[in-house]
Amino acid sequence: MTTLDFEGMLNAVPVTVNDLHAAVHEVHRVCPKSAEVEARLHTLAGVFGGHREKGAAVEARLTAMANIVATGALPEHVVAVLDGGAVDVAFPVWQAAATLPLIVDEEVGDVEFDARAFVDATVQFAGKSAVQSARVTA
Repeated sequence: MTTLDFEGMLNAVPVTVNDLHAAVHEVHRVCPKSAEVEARLHTLAGVFGGHREKGAAVEARLTAMANIVATGALPEHVVAVLDGGAVDVAFPVWQAAATLPLIVDEEVGDVEFDARAFVDATVQFAGKSAVQSARVTA
């Protein structure tokens, strides 16, 4: 499979915020922290009814999201570092991870998001969330 084919496959699979949350929950429940990618992919295929492509797309999105969070580029109001070093990300970050296109870096084989587009989308989603919350409470 070429890099473009792989990128196309990852982006063709529909992924929701709920899919990402379910994957994180199941991987944390089943896999040890040291689990290799193959173990996580096997677990995720099970989460999604044996659909390996969906598992791969979700794993790629979670990894790419984690890499963006680790850069510190996201606004403070959407990322919180908890006691013990765990990171809690707000819903807009998950929305960006579920919807933005993935990019496969041919040179190193990493799957990533365009960092600027990810930050912009997160800010946009956060703005919509704030407006929606204001409407609900008004």
